[in-house]
Amino acid sequence: MIPRSVVGRGITGAVRYILGEGRDAETGEHAILAPGDTSRVDWIGGTGFGFTVENRADAELARRIMEFDSLNQGSRTKRCELDCVHIALG
Repeated sequence: MIPRSVVGRGITGAVRYILGEGRDAETGEHAILAPGDTSRVDWIGGTGFGFTVENRADAELARRIMEFDSLNQGSRTKRCELDCVHIALG
């Protein structure tokens, strides 16, 4: 079996997709979660933030930190164009 991969980019888009917002890969419409589901994944994690990423609030704080770092990079001449890549196998 050859898995189909969908590649996207952007920190906010990745976090929104994981936490339940996003578009269906086939139709392009906003995906609707099953009743009772709160996100696309069973667990959330992250490293390097100085705190443990365990829930939606932690993931939102981590997203804000990563967005801030992306906008305030060290290099003023060469901007990072792919600051986040997320891959979903479907």
